[in-house]
Amino acid sequence: MRHGLLSKRLSLFYGQGKRQFNHLLTSLHRDLEPVGTLEEVLVEKIAQEYWRLGVAAWHEGEAFEKENPFAGPSTQTIIRYQTTINRQLFQAMNQLERLQRLRKGYTAPAPLNLEVF
Repeated sequence: MRHGLLSKRLSLFYGQGKRQFNHLLTSLHRDLEPVGTLEEVLVEKIAQEYWRLGVAAWHEGEAFEKENPFAGPSTQTIIRYQTTINRQLFQAMNQLERLQRLRKGYTAPAPLNLEVF
């Protein structure tokens, strides 16, 4: 592992980082009020994606400070990861919103999938 951006286990999950992540997760639970296992899983996924965005931003800052192309991931690589993470974050948020709307008896249109070439 060179930079940890793609780590399955969230980097900075030790000591202070773990406490900060748990605080984020607790806050999201309070704000999003999940009901049931699937909603709980989606809230945790949202927390993980927010956390990964923070890790990517930290790496981006490091890349700018060092100005050394061999010190870690390039800015372009980091931006690509951030784009992927944002897509996953919004997908989880949309899934959660749709589930919650259905649970509350509202109509929720099927998600649209667009392929852009």
